[in-house]
Amino acid sequence: MSTVTIHADELIMALENHSYEMQFYLDRQTGEVLPVFEGNDQSDEDRERIEADPDRFVFIDAIPSSVAWEVMETFVESLQPGQPRRRLEHAIRARHPFRTFKDEVSAYPNLLGAWYRFHDQEWLKMAREWLGEWQIDATLQVPPGRASSGGPGEDGGG
Repeated sequence: MSTVTIHADELIMALENHSYEMQFYLDRQTGEVLPVFEGNDQSDEDRERIEADPDRFVFIDAIPSSVAWEVMETFVESLQPGQPRRRLEHAIRARHPFRTFKDEVSAYPNLLGAWYRFHDQEWLKMAREWLGEWQIDATLQVPPGRASSGGPGEDGGG
């Protein structure tokens, strides 16, 4: 099978998604990430395509939220001691760690950019690992201006 191009941000969105109202599938032939919503006419058509050719499509199961939490924790541990680190350590241990972390990191504009770069880099690694597990030969197309870890099979262009 030939190499397909996959929009990295679409695959990552699917890998991060824990919605009960939608599922995602990867088209092995085109690299398209298909969101399938419950009770949606377009999704019904996509569901029929998927059911008609199940070997062509791969269900994208979300990466556990515990892994996403570990990404936040690793980022926080990489920070120098000080108030931002202390606030983020507290945030990831709060009752709603993802929301609290987002609120806290947003209070530090320079740190926010560093967080997004770190997040993108870690999730690109996980996306490549997911593709490897499914033995999908693909190029991940990273949007311009987004972090790239420069791994093989990855294009920093748009």
